Amino acid sequence: MQARFVYTPDFEGKIETALSKERLDTYRELLSDGTKFIDIISVYNANTAISEALVGSTQIMEISVRNSIHRQIQKSYGSEWYIGNTLKLDNNGKRHVERLTKKYKNVQKFNTPNTLSTKIISELTLGFWSHLFMRRYEDPLWRKTLRFAFPHVGGALTRGQVYQLLDKFRRLRNRISHHEQILKYDLDVYYNNIIDLVSWVSPVTAIWLSHHNRFYEVRDQYKSLL
Repeated sequence: MQARFVYTPDFEGKIETALSKERLDTYRELLSDGTKFIDIISVYNANTAISEALVGSTQIMEISVRNSIHRQIQKSYGSEWYIGNTLKLDNNGKRHVERLTKKYKNVQKFNTPNTLSTKIISELTLGFWSHLFMRRYEDPLWRKTLRFAFPHVGGALTRGQVYQLLDKFRRLRNRISHHEQILKYDLDVYYNNIIDLVSWVSPVTAIWLSHHNRFYEVRDQYKSLL
């Protein structure tokens, strides 16, 4: 068992200087006025641990969803759909694809259509994939292609619902990547939505993810602080 860390006034000041008062203030806002430094830094540590626990599930969700989207796009537009802007992407999406195509098309290890496609798909951001569910792509991309990326949804699903979920996770992941406070969100809802999205693509993968993910375990560990 890890020994208890002892905070002295000097330690507290130096830690706050290193992390910045402005960053710790976002945790002070979650607590009552006059809260001691040890309580603030404990909540900070809880945020770090819960963020780490969520990273794995967001990764599995992103990989599962993007691969399913890619498979459906391939069926409608071919394996080299990223060439020639066949999806009629907006300028931002087109720029992302063109940048990656230019970067890797002359690299020896990606000199086949399959290896190049795999590399490009793996590096397109969650922002790119979520933007494919914007209103401008309702017809024909959503109606004829993307709605089939979620074969196990078990009910009605709209393009807008998918966009809202993916964009929500994009913002959450960005906050985690920038080491920001996420405890103000209802993280149980976020986690359950992640499992939902994965299950819509692959129920077995969702079961596997639920079994191995430590989100609830870590959340419960720090529940008394939150």
